[in-house]
Amino acid sequence: MQHEIKPLEALFLWRLASAGGGDWLKDVKPDPGAPSRKRLEASGLIETVKKKSPKGSRASFVSLADAGWAWLGGHLDADLNTRSTA
Repeated sequence: MQHEIKPLEALFLWRLASAGGGDWLKDVKPDPGAPSRKRLEASGLIETVKKKSPKGSRASFVSLADAGWAWLGGHLDADLNTRSTA
């Protein structure tokens, strides 16, 4: 079951898309926060994996799943958060 995507979550999905589909979590701004990321992951829109970063430490890499790409394609007119400085 998919939850309603909030404007900040939609902006997060578009940010991932603009990075080619994924990026290191520490580099993604705005970050909607852990609860929102968990809802997006539970809905199958994003995937998060821990892997070795270019600096050699383990970090979270977040990427769009196929369902995330599909959601973006079907919601090109989605409201985006305008209060974010990202």
